Amino acid sequence: MVSPLHIGVLAFPFGTHAGPLLTLVQRLGASAPWIQFSFFNTATSNDKIFNARRSGSYENIKVYNVWDGKSEGFFGSHFEAVGLFLKASPGNFEKVIGEAEEETGLEICCFITDAFLWFACDLAERKGVPWVAFWTAPSCSLSAHVYTQEIVKAGGLSSTDFAETAEEEKTVRFIPGLEMVRFSDLPPEIFLDKNPSPFALTINIMVQKLPKSTAVVINSFEEIDPVITNYLKSKFQHFLNIGPSILSSPKLTSPDDKTVHLSAKLSKKRVQTVGSPR
Repeated sequence: MVSPLHIGVLAFPFGTHAGPLLTLVQRLGASAPWIQFSFFNTATSNDKIFNARRSGSYENIKVYNVWDGKSEGFFGSHFEAVGLFLKASPGNFEKVIGEAEEETGLEICCFITDAFLWFACDLAERKGVPWVAFWTAPSCSLSAHVYTQEIVKAGGLSSTDFAETAEEEKTVRFIPGLEMVRFSDLPPEIFLDKNPSPFALTINIMVQKLPKSTAVVINSFEEIDPVITNYLKSKFQHFLNIGPSILSSPKLTSPDDKTVHLSAKLSKKRVQTVGSPR
C-alpha cells in the first residue's frame, strides 16, 4: 500500500549518471514500499537503462519522460546535446512534475536528484521540501569542485591561459586528501573561460547550491578516501556514502542498512518540514 508520500527523482541523462541513480531509487523503493517514487528522465535514457535491467518492476516507482531539448532531426554532437538539455531545464522537468502530481494526486514531498541538476534546490525551496543530491563519481572529484574558488584564486588563470603555463604542474596542497594532485589533473570545468560552456556553468552553480541540500549522497564508500570524506562531512548537512552502486540492480528481498538509514532520514525530515512554519 502506497502512502501519501511522493518523492520526485530527477536524472541527468548523459554518461552513466542515470543508471546508478535508478539503482538507488530501486533500493529505496524496496526498503520503503509505502512511498511513491516518480523517476524523471529523458525517453532515450529511460529506454537505455530500463532495457539493460532484468529485475522486476516496482509498483511504487513510476517512470516519466522529460523533453531532452532537441528538435526533430537533431544530428549535433554529444556536447551540443548536453547544452540543449540544460537549456531546456528546469522547464522540461517542471512540466512533467506537474503531470505526475496530478496523476498521483500527491504533491512531491522530497526531491532526489543528480547533483548536476542544481535547479532542484530552487524547486525544493519553493515547495518547502528536502533536496537530496546524488553524486555519482568518487569523493575526490566532488572535493575538487567544492574547492573551485580556492583553486581559481591559487591559479589566477582561466583554463585557456592555464594550460599554457608552468602553473599546471603545481599541486593543490590546500585540498585535504588531494595534496599530490596537480592543477593539470583537475576537471577543466573548474577554470571558467570567457565564454564558458553550459556544462561548465552548471558545475559552478552546483557548487554554490550543494551546501543548501538536505543531504549529499555519493556513489562510493567511506573507507576509500577517509580524509576527503571527513572534510566533505564538514561542508554539508549530511554526507552519506552509499555505494558503489552497480548499474543493474536486482530486486531486493529485504532492505539493507544504508537504504533504511536514508529512508529514515527522509521520513524524519518530511515530518519536520510539515510541522515547521513556511
